[in-house]
Amino acid sequence: MGYIILSIVAWCMLTSEDPNNECQIDAPSLIELMVDMIILLYMRSLRLMSILVFLCICGIPILYCYLKNKPKPT
Repeated sequence: MGYIILSIVAWCMLTSEDPNNECQIDAPSLIELMVDMIILLYMRSLRLMSILVFLCICGIPILYCYLKNKPKPT
């Protein structure tokens, strides 16, 4: 959710009016910072999504194999 809000804020900043030419002066540092923050947020969400996909795909067969092959109580 955070990366969507940050992406919208970045888009608003980059498309807003620039009356004092501040963006032209500070543009490289602002744009680099914003892009880095967006990349970090997307990477974090991709890592979480990959963990969830792995659990969904591999969790069910692992649980089935465990329940099928668990030792019987003596």
